[in-house]
Amino acid sequence: MPAMIRYLIVFGLLIMSQLANADDGSTLLKECTAFVKGDNVSEDKLGLKLWAGCPSSFESALSFDIEFNYIRRVCLPSDIKNGQLARMMVKYLEDHPEYLNRDEFELVREAFHKHFPCSIVDQLKHWKIISK
Repeated sequence: MPAMIRYLIVFGLLIMSQLANADDGSTLLKECTAFVKGDNVSEDKLGLKLWAGCPSSFESALSFDIEFNYIRRVCLPSDIKNGQLARMMVKYLEDHPEYLNRDEFELVREAFHKHFPCSIVDQLKHWKIISK
C-alpha cells in the first residue's frame, strides 16, 4: 500500500476519533462549573480525569475559529482570565438549557462572540492586511 494512502487512512481515523469524542453543552457546563468552584480536575464521559477541561475547550474552540474560518468570530482581550471565561460560559449555558445538546466548540464560540466579537480592524490585523 502506498505511503500516501496509509497517511490518509490514519488521518481519517484520527478525525473520526475526534468527532466521536466531541462533547456537548452538558459536559461543558459540568466542567466549567467545577472549574469555577476551584476544581481544576474533572471527569470525562468515561470517568477519566481531565485537567482543566473547561479552559482547554475554550482554547480548542477558539484555535479552530482562528485557523480555519475566514472570518474570526471571537477576539478575546489579552488580559482575560480563564476563570472569567468559565463564569461567562456557565451563565450562558444556564440561561440557555435548550442548547445543552449542541457541540461544545460551537457553544464556546457563540457565547464569547456575544461579548467579544471581532471588528473589521481585528479581521484585517489577523490576515496581516494591516499591521498591529
